[in-house]
Amino acid sequence: PWWPPLPSVLERHELEPAALGRADDPDHQRVLPLRWTPTDGHLLIAASPGSGATSTLCTLAGATLSARDAAVAPASTTPTWVYVLDGRGDERLATLAHHPRCGAVVKVHERERVMRLLTQLQRQVRERGAAGARVLFLIDGLDTVRRTLDDLETAAEFDALEEVLADGEHAGITVVATVEHAAAVPA
Repeated sequence: PWWPPLPSVLERHELEPAALGRADDPDHQRVLPLRWTPTDGHLLIAASPGSGATSTLCTLAGATLSARDAAVAPASTTPTWVYVLDGRGDERLATLAHHPRCGAVVKVHERERVMRLLTQLQRQVRERGAAGARVLFLIDGLDTVRRTLDDLETAAEFDALEEVLADGEHAGITVVATVEHAAAVPA
């Protein structure tokens, strides 16, 4: 017997507490609540435009910013900061900037701000999180961001981004990124 397909739209009140969505597990003929916290590690969301990837980023950011820090990072007494690099230009992400623990919401075309953000995060990676701060780094449109920074003029920013993606987790930086195609992310 097959379960019915997952709904194309899921309202917040239809979810179990602390769930972000639902996951289909056809091998075991069940539907499970989809849960994630920054302590689970990096997360890549591959989705077509208009399918809710940016909404998911907003939900994750909101949950992180409103959560008790012990629930988000049990081993830490320091707060989790949120930084956003917006490659798609969705204005919903800009609303996060008003929260006291949102360090920055930067659009990919703001070259100087992109440089400062990536340099700051790269420094935290190199110092292995010496400051003790936990960071949730949201990237909406990682594929777009990588294409934009893959140029001689922005080579330092591209390298900083790659370093944060590769080594950030060891320094307390958790990355959640959206892409339109999973193949846009190198293995």
